[in-house]
Amino acid sequence: MRKSFILVFALMLGLSALISQAKDDDNQKAKDKKEAKAKKGDDDKAVDNKDIVVAGDRSKNVVFAGKEAGKGKGVRLFILSGQSNMAALDHKLSFVPAIEKAFPDDELIFVKDSQSGQPIRRWTKDWIKPEGWDDSKNRFKIGKNDLYQRLMESVKKTVEGKKLDSVSFIWMQGEADAKGGTAGTYEDSMRKLVKQVRDDMGRQDVTVAIGRISDHLKGDKDWEIVRAAQVKVAEEDPLAGWIDTDECNGTANGLHCDANGYKKMGEAFAAKLTELIKKQKK
Repeated sequence: MRKSFILVFALMLGLSALISQAKDDDNQKAKDKKEAKAKKGDDDKAVDNKDIVVAGDRSKNVVFAGKEAGKGKGVRLFILSGQSNMAALDHKLSFVPAIEKAFPDDELIFVKDSQSGQPIRRWTKDWIKPEGWDDSKNRFKIGKNDLYQRLMESVKKTVEGKKLDSVSFIWMQGEADAKGGTAGTYEDSMRKLVKQVRDDMGRQDVTVAIGRISDHLKGDKDWEIVRAAQVKVAEEDPLAGWIDTDECNGTANGLHCDANGYKKMGEAFAAKLTELIKKQKK
């Protein structure tokens, strides 16, 4: 009996030790994982130390490039916004390098804030409802232009105290309106949005580059209305231009671009704005 008790007691001690060791192992794994994550964050900062985060906004949506602050001949601001194809565009891979090459002597600031799947009314003030519009079937707030306000808060914080030599607005959006029954008022909304940016920045010389939505649903009535509206607004504004994204969405003509397509898009936006800014300087 005594031997049985000792054996059971020894087994219990052994089991307790195993449980304790397992907990220690789990704690160490969690600690190692936390340290690895922290190290990765430090490595990212070391590699990409020109990125900052503006409080309350999407992470890493502000990039400083070109000459260091105060050491450039000029200061140029680029504001990027739109829905999914803008959100997926890594401007640091194509757009930023092309602009750096075009303006090597200037301090360059890029502010990007975009959100997938959103209609232009999330940016445009005083949005006009299309005929027959049913508010009850709409999942978005009407006329609140909340995404625009978020974007401009980020812009104002970033450039506070800086004297800007040029401001450019880059827009890639429209798919949600082409699919959501609001194509009929897109032209009006686009014009209002451009005016908003110029008024809120306090300068009427803001250059604008509009990405015409791709040929994903080419031939569809509303899709074509949005495409035409984007081209019309750009061509009727002497400080604006548009880029063709038909070759950016791959051979399947997808809704979104492929990796090479985003590279083309970034380079096309940079080329259009370089043309507009340099024309403006003459």
